[in-house]
Amino acid sequence: MCYNGEIIPYESLLDHTPALRYLYLEYNQYLQMSQKFIEKICASNLEEFVVFKLPENFETNAFVTNMAKKKPNLHVRLVFK
Repeated sequence: MCYNGEIIPYESLLDHTPALRYLYLEYNQYLQMSQKFIEKICASNLEEFVVFKLPENFETNAFVTNMAKKKPNLHVRLVFK
């Protein structure tokens, strides 16, 4: 995510939006969806998480399996290029 020309790590997004229910992101190749970010998603109030423009080499199975175990009621949608 970019704010005033500065790239903000994904992990920082949820720190400032505790009431957020829906998160739609355009994938940024320069940022990683780290384990810390996934943990923050799982601990959040999110109901839906959507990521657009994912690269074809994105590790879908690992990501979805991890999310399903930790936050089974979260609606996850992954959209590839």
